[in-house]
Amino acid sequence: MTEPRELHLHPHIGRATKVHNIWQVDSKERLQLQDGNHACYLTITDEHTGSWLCAIAFPYSYISQVPLIQVQTALIKVFARWGKAGAFRVDNGAPFGNPKMSSTPPIALWLIAHDVDMIWNKPRSPQCNAKVERMQATSSRWVNVSDCPTLEELQKRLDQEAIIQREKYPVKRLQNKTRLQVFPELETSRRPYQSTGFDPTRVYEFLAKKTYVRTTDKTGRLMIYNVPYNLCAANRKKVVNIKLLTSSLHWQFYIDGQIVGSQKAENLSPDRILNLTVCQ
Repeated sequence: MTEPRELHLHPHIGRATKVHNIWQVDSKERLQLQDGNHACYLTITDEHTGSWLCAIAFPYSYISQVPLIQVQTALIKVFARWGKAGAFRVDNGAPFGNPKMSSTPPIALWLIAHDVDMIWNKPRSPQCNAKVERMQATSSRWVNVSDCPTLEELQKRLDQEAIIQREKYPVKRLQNKTRLQVFPELETSRRPYQSTGFDPTRVYEFLAKKTYVRTTDKTGRLMIYNVPYNLCAANRKKVVNIKLLTSSLHWQFYIDGQIVGSQKAENLSPDRILNLTVCQ
């Protein structure tokens, strides 16, 4: 049986060379507050400067449990404060990645539609996101999570400590200056976020570079983005390569290099991408 997967053809993107080129994004999970409730938070660090931009707390143990609409709402607030990053550097876990690498998650497609590139690190390679990983350790010490009585207090402390890290904490390698003193572009160089900047054609162009691999079941059916497609019983138990045709927004299906069908990718409509429902 061939495992569902996608064959990546992502261009190589190196390390950030300017402020807000790349944000490293990661989650701190399985936290318990003083009131007994669980929490997690999403940390965003500017790769070029090492600046802690923000952390967003959620009332869930794992970031994968947070409804995508809440993640989207939080990111829009971050963009309102800092503008848009050129790219997000993330691991392969939810919500931005897919551990099995079988599809691109809805929140990642939404970011791509807003002209934010995605950089997925190699599996089990936390060193690729070293700055945000270190920031996670620092943030948890500074805010003293277990001493936070409520989620609201946790968020308040995260906000305060992020300001201290950027604006008040002297950095030895920066000649004992703060990050904001050395990199004032943190506040002055922005790519503004606008809802009208949403462009689904960026998603279609991104997906068209991929080949998805699926194996049909005993009836000739396969699934892609949680939508079933029937290739008829004659094609049962076959390995199928799938490509997106941007001109007609159809999935084209290949077996042994031969086209065996083409069907509309209705779940990739602009509304579905915008509302994070491409997998529903």
